[in-house]
Amino acid sequence: MLEYIIIGLAAVLLIGACIFSFRIDNSGKEDAITDNPKTK
Repeated sequence: MLEYIIIGLAAVLLIGACIFSFRIDNSGKEDAITDNPKTK
């Protein structure tokens, strides 16, 4: 039973980290994402 709780927490942390970093990228570089040759 404990391993399911650990896996669940790990999944939530992983998804949370992805969403958190995605929001930071979008808030800081909105104009850079639209058309920036350096990102390609």
